Amino acid sequence: MFIEFIKPAPYAFIIGGRMRAAKFLQKIIEIDASSGSYDGAKGYGENKNLTYIFDCRMFSSNDYRTIERSYANQSIGYCNMTSQPVDTKVLDRGKRYLDVTTADGYAVTVNVSDGQKSTYFTQLIRMLDGDPPEMLLNCSMNCAEKYAVTSKMNLYAVCLDCQPNEVPIFSWRLYKLVEEEEEEVDNFINMTSTGSDSATMVLKENSLEPGQRYLLKLETSLDNRDGTTNVAMDIRTNYPPHNGDCKVVPEEGQAMKTTFDIVCNNWLDEGSRLERNLDVDTEEQEPLTYLYEVVSKSNASGTVIETKTALYTGGESSAINMQLPLGNKDFDYTLDIHVYVFDKYGDYNSTTAQVKASKTRRELHSNR
Repeated sequence: MFIEFIKPAPYAFIIGGRMRAAKFLQKIIEIDASSGSYDGAKGYGENKNLTYIFDCRMFSSNDYRTIERSYANQSIGYCNMTSQPVDTKVLDRGKRYLDVTTADGYAVTVNVSDGQKSTYFTQLIRMLDGDPPEMLLNCSMNCAEKYAVTSKMNLYAVCLDCQPNEVPIFSWRLYKLVEEEEEEVDNFINMTSTGSDSATMVLKENSLEPGQRYLLKLETSLDNRDGTTNVAMDIRTNYPPHNGDCKVVPEEGQAMKTTFDIVCNNWLDEGSRLERNLDVDTEEQEPLTYLYEVVSKSNASGTVIETKTALYTGGESSAINMQLPLGNKDFDYTLDIHVYVFDKYGDYNSTTAQVKASKTRRELHSNR
């Protein structure tokens, strides 16, 4: 058997996310790609071996969507960025300092490389007049380049220049992009467990549709300052694994004696690609993780109680030579075998097969 270990590409991110706001009053802002980027094989915080290449362009509009559409061919020039702030001699390869006095909007792209593979991330920056609060969105859970729809997402807003006596006023809204047009999601309030007016935003699991793009927008203001700040999180939702099934062989046997095989076939995933494609997914064979568990049922005063026991977790698409516990006589000795199939983002699909694990003939005879 030949096993090939494929090194994942690095994760690229600029602090502040996809859509960030800044003020002309700031004059120079920090572009920080080193704090959020990491080696895909080593995990969060591991960035010592990474290299960064920056590209920055200016635009005459401060509208995020206009900057995004104009990025390829309608910029008004390239930005003035330096590799270190003027007040320090410390150099961070993953940081740049951007002069924001010369245009209404900017797009900064960083290409992050580990020497073998590379990934890029683009941050759109809109410039604001006056002195509204300077806001950043940070993600603490479910923060990869694609959002796992079967998991919750945690975001929190940070005001960088608010004073202790200033209380920000928050207003969150969610938009779905349909044919590149933004449509506000009406039932957004039911998708969050934190409401729409706090600094923290928790999106519930299974709230967003797979394979879609959303913009989670935050508007922030202060009673004692003029103007509002609008920042946004660009969310690309993932597809869970698909196309597969699982079965138990044999379908009937004796508890703790017969060896059962749980065999799964044809599970596929699109990986980091934005769309599912059966042919491409079959060729690429993205790695998956399988969790196998057995569920036995019992009857207590008319209430069905399920007891779950994990059998195996790993990258194998089959769990072989499994001995199973005795099924309950009240349920004809039937056990449920649950299989959860996870992709690299933690999204999962599940399937259930049934098997009958009864007593041996001698045990059945002795109980008569």
